[in-house]
Amino acid sequence: MNGNGEVLKVLRGMWGEMKTLNGRVNGTNERLEALRGDVEALRGDVEGLRGDVGELRGDVQTLGRRIDNVLLGAHGDEHTELRGRVTRLERHAGLSPTRTRRRRRPS
Repeated sequence: MNGNGEVLKVLRGMWGEMKTLNGRVNGTNERLEALRGDVEALRGDVEGLRGDVGELRGDVQTLGRRIDNVLLGAHGDEHTELRGRVTRLERHAGLSPTRTRRRRRPS
């Protein structure tokens, strides 16, 4: 029985180590589940931000089209005519004409 006692002692030692390891694995799994929840929350936040950025991008494009319409569209000709009139008045008054940057019409 001496041999069986040694085997039993080794098996009990292995069983104790397995219980300890199992407890560590369970703790790791719990931490991973908590991290999974955090990642899911972050995913929702990122999706929300992605939607916000998309809306903002659309707003900026709309604003850009409106500005182009004022400067280059239907009002562009009026703006050009007014700029010419101001330049002629400045010259007539002896002032140096104000220089403005001209934008090209979209194609």
